Amino acid sequence: MVSCSEYYTIEQVFSLECDALEQQVEVHLQNSQNRDAKATHLKLDELIRAVKEARTELVDLEDLSDEDLKKLQEEFARLRERAPA
Repeated sequence: MVSCSEYYTIEQVFSLECDALEQQVEVHLQNSQNRDAKATHLKLDELIRAVKEARTELVDLEDLSDEDLKKLQEEFARLRERAPA
């Protein structure tokens, strides 16, 4: 004979199903966000390549070190300060 402690209550089953569904939704959202980020990155790469004055070394910006990114950020800040209003 099976004891009562071996049975799951409806609440427990529902909770387990909700947890599993929540995990599936999280994975799906992460995959969608990663895909959207990649697509946006490719679009920006295309725009950078299409503009003659653009520096094509900026295409692979995500590969720069933190120090190089900071230097570039400072350079763009100086350019904004010099730009006519």
